[in-house]
Amino acid sequence: MHVEIAVDALQMHTERALAAVWSQVLGVHVADIGRATSFFALGGDSISAIKAAAVMQRAGISITVPQLFKVQTVARVAALADAADAHDGSQSVTEWSAAVLSGKMLAELANVGNFVDAYPATPLQAGMVSATMQDARAYVNQVPLRATRTVLFESLRGALRAVVQHHAILRTSFVLTVAGGIVQVVRASADAAECVAVAAPLTQHLAADKARGFSLADASWIRAELVCDAAGSAQHVVVTIHHALYDGWSLPMIMRDLAAALDGHALEPRPAFRTVVDFIAAQDAAATEAFWTQQLVGLEPAQPLSLGHSARTDDEDAPLAQACSTPMAELQRAAQRAGVTVAVVLKAAWAATLRKFTRSHDVVFGEVMANRDIAVGGADRIVGPLLNTRGLLSRGSLVADRLAARSSPIVSRSRVANCLAARSSLTVLRLARRRLSRGLLVADHLASRALPTVSHLARR
Repeated sequence: MHVEIAVDALQMHTERALAAVWSQVLGVHVADIGRATSFFALGGDSISAIKAAAVMQRAGISITVPQLFKVQTVARVAALADAADAHDGSQSVTEWSAAVLSGKMLAELANVGNFVDAYPATPLQAGMVSATMQDARAYVNQVPLRATRTVLFESLRGALRAVVQHHAILRTSFVLTVAGGIVQVVRASADAAECVAVAAPLTQHLAADKARGFSLADASWIRAELVCDAAGSAQHVVVTIHHALYDGWSLPMIMRDLAAALDGHALEPRPAFRTVVDFIAAQDAAATEAFWTQQLVGLEPAQPLSLGHSARTDDEDAPLAQACSTPMAELQRAAQRAGVTVAVVLKAAWAATLRKFTRSHDVVFGEVMANRDIAVGGADRIVGPLLNTRGLLSRGSLVADRLAARSSPIVSRSRVANCLAARSSLTVLRLARRRLSRGLLVADHLASRALPTVSHLARR
């Protein structure tokens, strides 16, 4: 993609270091990056901003994702980083107090068995586990991988247990307590991680495995199967994992680790998911509630959607669908012209769509976020479910004004900061119950969709 930008020569050491990082993360030539070049004009988005911030931190350039969104250009980012260094203001990650269970909750875990840690489930995890208690198939994901050469069962079992032992979140199961709801316990070993060999057609096995799902009786919420067809001519490795243990950002990490373990390679050290639980528990729930209460003053319940069909149903919860498509290249060009991300363009378009078809001046909807820019060390490398739903509010015609101002069309990231990242999913659920919220917006643009293609495994 050709981007027409004026390139002013880089002057300072920090500017040249920034340009090198942006070139690496965005895949553009460093010669196309000048002092006035915007990260987002080069094609950057929220996902690449998280990656760039992490690489910049490792290079000694202390810039957060919200700061990158705010100042955007090489010269301004460099000046901000240099000013922080001059004031000894390098961005340190807060050490959050450990989330702990009450004595009553710990007493209820006496019969759980051999575990090494226990702490509250996050609101997101608790919601997913609650759904699974009603339907064992809920939030169960199956990843079938085609074996490109013969995989020995013992090798697969050893690799699975090595990966599960390496990540505490993969040794996690869940317990429903009377004193405090759903808690998560980390098993001492990976022995409960089931690995079996199955002789059956792949589609038949997937159906049976999905029907089995997971339950609170399971000591492991991840398992693997080596599936061979009746003729023995095709092998597949199927990894079955519950969403309470992972998100779309971390799934490729798990698969890469499994491939590395099969090949006998060492696994990369990663920060523990527990640090995320500690961060969430440390947030001020009352402040979060007060923020949203103030933001939603005067909002009326959402009106039923109307797509203009003459034939209507009396059931306003019946699904309505209208398909449309726009090439991604067009969205990218529009975003670059406005100096914003594609996600901001999509949010503005969705807000305008809701305003039209609900006949409402103000609209609220949920936005699913990767949440990898929270104040937790190495958040971009943590295996676990960090994703979160944040409520977005668009009042009147402000979307276009906010878009032109190169900011989120709904709320300022800097204002809500960490309290939203911790607890806003609960607020969105409350909004839905009050019929203020109209759906979720999911922009499925993850750090990497690619699962490993190595000597043993390839994505089916």
